Amino acid sequence: MVKKQILLSLVALYSPGLWVQAEKGNQEPGLNLGFEETSEMGKPAAWYLGGKGYEIVSDRDVVHSGTTSLRLESKPGEREFAVVKGDFPIALASGKKITLHGWFKTEDVEDGRIGLWWRVDGKEDGKRQILAFDNMLNNPVSGTQDWKEYAIEIDVPTGGVQIKFGILFTGTGTAWADDLRVTFAPGSGRKTGKLDLNLDFEEFSTMAKPATWVAGGKGYRVFTDKEVVHSGKASLRFESTSVTREFAVARGNFPVSKASGKKLNFHGWLKTKDVEDGRIGLWWRVDGMEDGNERILAFDNMFKNPVSGTTDWQEYSIEIDIPVGGTNINFGVFFSGTGTAWADGLRIDLDGEPYRP
Repeated sequence: MVKKQILLSLVALYSPGLWVQAEKGNQEPGLNLGFEETSEMGKPAAWYLGGKGYEIVSDRDVVHSGTTSLRLESKPGEREFAVVKGDFPIALASGKKITLHGWFKTEDVEDGRIGLWWRVDGKEDGKRQILAFDNMLNNPVSGTQDWKEYAIEIDVPTGGVQIKFGILFTGTGTAWADDLRVTFAPGSGRKTGKLDLNLDFEEFSTMAKPATWVAGGKGYRVFTDKEVVHSGKASLRFESTSVTREFAVARGNFPVSKASGKKLNFHGWLKTKDVEDGRIGLWWRVDGMEDGNERILAFDNMFKNPVSGTTDWQEYSIEIDIPVGGTNINFGVFFSGTGTAWADGLRIDLDGEPYRP
């Protein structure tokens, strides 16, 4: 049987030498994207498997193709989440737009989901940072479904130091994964030293997902909108889609060293249509260590200034003092309730001066 292989689509950049390098990169790291290679203990080779309250094993009875798939199954008792993690050669993906594909099948998956994930780590200002990340938060796979292919698309910045990728599973039930593959296309060539926060949502993928943002939420669609904008060519749209909802979030990372010890003003233009039982708002969070434990050192989410109902574009802002000693900063926009809302034209001031990467 022909082994399942990584598919490398070298759009507009194809050359025989690059193709040989890609094939070699697939063989040497042993990515085992089809889960065909298994250990004597029934585990897929080349993958880290973990998760309290779950069993993750190779399955020869339920497959999409070939002889083996990967089965993730919840067990009775206390659970956290299950993860399947691999390492991808940074040299193959650096500076390119990648699409990670995978086939999923689910049976009675409740209170959770299965999804693909991809993370690029690097360093900015001497500290380790997540440079790019996607985990299918905006496209959850649950319930009982037959085999179907899913994909995530992400720009891999140049200068990353490692790439982790794989599958995650939460909730109860059983899910299967098979036939992962990766395709490449020319990327933006973004460098880690010039991190673009994409505050105006002008950069987005072919699947209408805003670049550099993690965006999604159970019961919601979060995507770039080219029809309703405050300025430029795109805004970020939040839309409730299901009776069973949690909340939606767009999350970005901000360089800690740029904000430490400063007064920050985070501004953004918001618009709403028929928003009920919830609101849209800006948010900002600083994490750090206190008394040996990880704490939230500073936080604001416009709780005292909710935006709901039907409103035209208006600029809102939050002000927060950034303590010295923070280790991580996340920020963005959140949405809860029903209806539709938009965000656009975000901007950041530090000590009264506009922030520029």
